[in-house]
Amino acid sequence: LEKVSRHDHPAVRREAIRGLVPLMGVDAMPHLRRLVKDPDESVRSVVVGLLGDVNTPTAVATLADVARTARDSSMKRQALDEIGGHPSSDSRKVLQQLGSFSSHPRLPWSLRRHARALARRRGDKS
Repeated sequence: LEKVSRHDHPAVRREAIRGLVPLMGVDAMPHLRRLVKDPDESVRSVVVGLLGDVNTPTAVATLADVARTARDSSMKRQALDEIGGHPSSDSRKVLQQLGSFSSHPRLPWSLRRHARALARRRGDKS
């Protein structure tokens, strides 16, 4: 699957990626970190969705990196949503940081507000 995740066609890469996490679990993280920078938006979207299923602080950090650096605001929002539902105990703290005015690079106002709302909801679950 790792070899197929480098295939030329995005549809093939998406399907390979969907098999990586169930098959490899946490060991899929190096591949997911590489694929989160895939040139195809649909592949990146699948990767961001799968990162929400990997219970490691590295997955949360990767999602935070996507929220900070993605060009597309819908991808940034998807990353925030995945952090908001992530089982890691670090997710609330990461959302608070992303929602902060002092985070660098700073998210747009609407996304910072969304991050703070997700952090509050995470606080209610604790």
